[in-house]
Formats: sequence, structure tokens, C-alpha cells
Amino acid sequence: MDVIVLQQLLRRAHDSRFARHWFVGDGIDIRRVGEAPAMFGDLFPLLRSVRAWQAVDGDPVRMDGVAADTYDFVHSNHCLEYLDDPALALRHWIRICKPGGHLVLSVRAARDGGPPAATGERGASPKWACTPLGRGVAAGRSLSVAGLVETFVSDVELIRLEKLPPGVPGVDGQDGASVIEFVLRKRLPTATLHREPSGPVDIGERFPEVARQQQVSDLFAWAVSEHVAGRAREAAGAYANIIGADPRHLGALNNLSLLLDFATAEKLLQQALSVDPTYFDALLNLGSRLLGEGRHDDAVNCLRRAHQSAPADVRPVLLLCKVFEAGARYREQASLIDGLPEMRQCSAQDCVELAKHCVAADRLEAAQRFLDLALVRAPDGVQDIPVAVDQVRSALRNANGRAS
Repeated sequence: MDVIVLQQLLRRAHDSRFARHWFVGDGIDIRRVGEAPAMFGDLFPLLRSVRAWQAVDGDPVRMDGVAADTYDFVHSNHCLEYLDDPALALRHWIRICKPGGHLVLSVRAARDGGPPAATGERGASPKWACTPLGRGVAAGRSLSVAGLVETFVSDVELIRLEKLPPGVPGVDGQDGASVIEFVLRKRLPTATLHREPSGPVDIGERFPEVARQQQVSDLFAWAVSEHVAGRAREAAGAYANIIGADPRHLGALNNLSLLLDFATAEKLLQQALSVDPTYFDALLNLGSRLLGEGRHDDAVNCLRRAHQSAPADVRPVLLLCKVFEAGARYREQASLIDGLPEMRQCSAQDCVELAKHCVAADRLEAAQRFLDLALVRAPDGVQDIPVAVDQVRSALRNANGRAS
């Protein structure tokens, strides 16, 4: 094996991302010329196999004969910059990669201010002068890696983009050239938003069991980040794939329910509660959704269970108080308030809301206690809380007057 290739493999083996996430399962190594390197199993223990794709196997651009979604990862060193149409090649390389899989690629970088000069394998010169960002080359055809990836932003996510200088192990440094190494992740299917998920990508079968839990954990973290960023379709697709691999994943069941219609959400939340009947988030979410559907008795049952599961959390208490007050169920409201523990996690605004419910339930001492807490917990400089407290205290004085 070429010394440079061996150094590159050893360098990557010391980066846990390659061993645990990127070189996992079954892959393909695409080379323009030369002998394809073997991926050492002892360096990358989660790797099952690597197919070597060379010139004798066919055109490295179109990858004819390779079906879509075939490989867990696609690997290529110094090939794209020698091809007439790198964008078309990358399109087909993405095509043959499985959803959720990775493309680990590198290209020879153009010298600063110069042409695509570094002479490559077998005396050939690159057809493209590659830069991480922008043109950056005075002459010749220039290829921005970031610009190339942006063309496929709906299909892949850029995980890593780094320019490695000649001194880094595995970078040959020929003619002073650096190497641009980048990693892409193929996005998961997103057609799961308006229906109950079925037929997801089977992460459990794609990867060895030793890697499955780590893969699911990483995918869940990514899904949450997409969810928080407002990319609902991407998040829903990822949650659905997690559930396909692990039907007992409470976080994915709960979070996916937030993105779907009520009928599907109820099934997901009931599935979560069959795994853990005390799972607070599922109880709270199901209770809230049931309220929206007008199923008040079922909602009260869920919210009571949520309150029992997390007595110090104010959210189920506030929802129950609203239900009881709206239905003139003051005795139940008073009983709930009488049993409240100290609300350590209660914000100033929540304390004001609880004080209002205490007044309605004729629990005037409790109302005064929550108003005092509201003023203590109010952020400095926020005037809304003192104004709200004064309004509730006015209602409290009227209630005291009626009582006397």
C-alpha cells in the first residue's frame, strides 16, 4: 500500500468520527486510477466491507450499474478534480449512498494564487483548481468545494470542510499542494409529515449492533436541532427513522407527536406510555392535545398522572386549574391547590397565574403566597409582573371583603 494512503488511514483512525460514524457498514472507494486501498478492519471496527471502484469497473462519474441507496458510505481521494463534470459525479455519488450515510471525499487544493498545478497520479494534472470557498485562483477552471456542495443542499448536509497543509500525515504535499477534505451526510427521507411513519430506513439492520445505539443517539440529537431550527420535515423524517430502528425510543415518539395530526400523535404518545406509563412529557403532551379536542375527562386523567409523575412541575397544574375553573369545578380546583408542593421551578408569571386560580378557588392565603413569590422571582427591570401582581391583589382584596 502507498505510504501516503497508509498515513492517511492512520490519521483518520485517530479521529473517532471516522471510526464511529463515517466509516461504518458497507462502503465503496472510487478512484480515477491506481489500486484502491483496503480499509483496515482493525482501524475501523464498525466497517464491514469496502468495494473498490476503479477504471476497469466503469465511468466514475455516472457509476452505471450501481443502484441508488446501496452503500453506507462513499469514499474518494483525488478523483473529483480530474473529472470533466465534478457536479455530475457528485450527484451520482450521492445517489448511490444510503439516506443517513456519509460521503468522505478529498481533492487536491490549488496553490494560493496559482493554477491547478500539482501534478497528480500518473503524471496527469487536475482539470479543476479546487478551493474550500470562492474562486481564489487567477487562471484556469476553479472549483469551490463549498459552492459545489451548496448545489446539493437539499440532498446532503456538510459535516466537515477542512484544508489540510502538506505537513499533515496523509497529505503528499507534492509541489506544495494541500488537500481539501470534506464530509457530507445524505439527508433522510422527509415524506413522513402528514401520515403515521411506515417503512423507515432500518438503521438497526444497516449498522452492526455495537454501533446502533450510538447512531440512534446521534440521529436524535440532529433531529432535535432540526426541530428547534423550525425544519419540521427534516426533523419528522429523522424521528420516524429512529422509531423504525427503536420503537421504544421515548424521545422520538414524543417529539414526532408534536409535528403530526392528533390521531397519529395520540397513537405515538400511547405507544410511549405503553413503554413507560409515568413518562411525563408524553402525559403532558397527550393531556394538552386531548384538551384541544374537547375530551376533557381524558385530558384531566392524563394531566393528573403527569402531576403525580412530576409534582414540582407547574405545567399540568395550570392546565388542570383552567379546566376546573372553566367547568365551575371549584372543589376539585381547591383540592388540587391544597395539595401543591413548593413550586421551585415556577416562574414569576406562573406564580401570578396560580394566584389567580387560588382566588377563583377561594384559597386566599395560597394566592397571597404565590403573589409574594412572583415579586421575588420577577427579573430585574421587568414591570409586567408587578402590574399583574397589583391586579390580582385587587381581586384578592375584593374576595377578602366578601368573605368578611
